[in-house]
Amino acid sequence: MSALKKTAWRCPWFAIEEEHLEAPPEWAGRTYYTLRGSDGVIVLPVTDDERILIVRQYRPSIGDYTWEMPCGEIDAGENPEETARRELLEETGRHCRKIVPVGTGRTLLNRVNARQYLFLAEGVEPEPSAEIEPGVTSRLVTWQEFREMTLRGEFEHLAALGLLLKLQWQRPLFPSWKDGS
Repeated sequence: MSALKKTAWRCPWFAIEEEHLEAPPEWAGRTYYTLRGSDGVIVLPVTDDERILIVRQYRPSIGDYTWEMPCGEIDAGENPEETARRELLEETGRHCRKIVPVGTGRTLLNRVNARQYLFLAEGVEPEPSAEIEPGVTSRLVTWQEFREMTLRGEFEHLAALGLLLKLQWQRPLFPSWKDGS
């Protein structure tokens, strides 16, 4: 709880909110800063032959290219499922036969308020008329290749790995996932 909240800084993608806290007791009298942003989606795209579609794009925040799952912020007037389908198409040039909600989660609980909606996209296939976002490429990988990329540190999208864990606990996606191999 706070006595005063104000926007300390704003840009088109997020705002930094300054809050002077009164409670809980251990935080009383302190100033806290929260990154306020839009909620977003993360999509795990899977083909009928059990391959995972990942994307590579440049991320200025870390000054490097990353392998990650399609993701993005929810635009005004969109619901999370619409956003998941849009991001899949924009970042990969593919659509899916079925989109399955997996749940929600948050990253950086200590500073960021945004919620991530997690989806499984089944039956992913190319959309001939799609225009892919400039600078984004995609790659189909097997579960084993994905696992090896992650263990080598080539895939660092931790929120996407949380999506996989949540999905695994709900239902194994591939038969080979049952034993963790």
